[in-house]
Formats: sequence, structure tokens, C-alpha cells
Amino acid sequence: MHIGMIKRINRGLGLSLCVIGLNPLLARAEDASSAPAAAVPADAPPPAAAASMPADVPKPAPPPPTPPPHWSGDFSAGYVKSSGNSSASTLNVKFDVDYKSDPWDNLLTGSAFRASSQGVNTDEKYSIGDKLLYNLNPDSYVFGQVNFDDDHYGPIAERLSGSTGYGRHILKSATQTLDMDLGVGADHTRDQGAGHFRSSVIGTFDASYLWKISGNSQFKQTLRTEFGPHNTFIDPVTELKLTIIANFFAALDYELRYNTETPAGTYHSDQITSINIGYAFGKPPTATPP
Repeated sequence: MHIGMIKRINRGLGLSLCVIGLNPLLARAEDASSAPAAAVPADAPPPAAAASMPADVPKPAPPPPTPPPHWSGDFSAGYVKSSGNSSASTLNVKFDVDYKSDPWDNLLTGSAFRASSQGVNTDEKYSIGDKLLYNLNPDSYVFGQVNFDDDHYGPIAERLSGSTGYGRHILKSATQTLDMDLGVGADHTRDQGAGHFRSSVIGTFDASYLWKISGNSQFKQTLRTEFGPHNTFIDPVTELKLTIIANFFAALDYELRYNTETPAGTYHSDQITSINIGYAFGKPPTATPP
């Protein structure tokens, strides 16, 4: 056989054997590429490469509100003097001091009024009172109180009274409060011009309403009532406060003192109107409504 032909046959056999040896590997690669992709579960976590965002850092809790002071109150005074063809002067002083320590509440009040004309006194009154409350719950309380009035020109020259009873916080909101109470006690009174005192059992009814109209104004109405077999004493006080600056305020007051039984030649009622400048401590005279 020709030598060139033999060489060509040998090369063809070698190439065939090489192809036959690679066929299994090519078949396995084709099977792997044609196989369907594995299903990914719906609840499977995201790939590690996709890092999750960090959660929001919680904000720190705000500090607790500052508790109100135990002591609060105000002091006010007004003075008017005229001169010329006639001379007259009036002096008015008032104070309120309140001490709160839950469940106790103690309110001390006082006032003084003096008027003169042509150098002669025409009116002079002094009052002081103290009321102690014990709050049974947020809506009700028991109380004890004592009051003293000294009137140099009114029908009742001196009155000392004390009582105890039960009351309700009828209205409590950020802008309005209303308290009412009933009590029983006794009084010790002396009529103008009399030399002796008279004592009797009395009932009492008191009310106090406060309305914070705005951030710099408030309206207050109080009522003190004492009723007994010899006399009924009614004392409403109306007050409007307007903040001037910081804790300083101006106040317009109107008070009516009425007695049903009076000595002959005296009037049943006395009226006092005053304009005062005052200072509040412990808290401002008004608070801004929400």
C-alpha cells in the first residue's frame, strides 16, 4: 500500500477516537444546560449580597413634666387720692396664698379696704379667711374653714364663723374650673353699736368659678354664703385679671356684701369696686389654654 495513503488513514483514525472520547463530556454539559431552573421558595430570605437597611433608632422618651409648686398665690394693692375743693382717698389691699400637697389644699385669703373724705374715715373693712380641703377623690372633697370680718361702718361690726362640710369639683378643664360645697357650723357676731356678741348655728354654701379666657386674662367669680336663724350673709366677688408683663397683673374687682337683717338706720348692702396692681408667685396669674 502506498505510504502516503497509510499516513492519512492513521490521522483519520486518531481524530475519530478523539471525538468518541469527548462525546460523554459534551452530552453531560448539554443535559445540565437544558435542565429546568430550581424554584425559589416565596419565603426564602434575600441573597446575602443584598444587605437589609438598619431599623430606625427609637427617639428618647421626653422628660416627665415638672410638678406644680406647692406654694402659689398673689398680692395686689390699689390707692386713689383726690384733693382740691374736696379731699378723699381709698386704699385697697388683697392677697391669696394657696398651698397644695395632694390630697391636701389650703387657701388663705385676706383683704383690707379704707376710705376717707375731708380727712375723716368713711369706710373701713378687714377680712381674713382660711379653708382647708382634703380631696377624697378627683371629684369630691371635705373641708373645714374659718372666717373673720371686721367692719367699722357696716351693719355687722364683727363676725367670726367656722364650718365643715362636703364639696364637689364640678368642672375641671384646662381653661375652666367650678367648685361648690355645703357645710354646717356656727358664728359669733356683734351688731354695729352693740356691746355684746350673739352666737348661732349656721349653714354655709360656697362656690368658686375660674375661666382662663386667654393667655393673659382670666375671670373669677366666688360666692360665700352663711345662713342662720338671725341673719343671712351673702358675699359675691367678681374679679377680672389682665397680665401686664411676666408675673405682674392688673385686677378689676367688684364685691357686694349683703345682710338680710340689719340694725335700724343701717343699709343692707355694701359695695366695693377697686382697681389694683399685683404680683403673682409660684405660677403666673393666667395660663395659656391649649
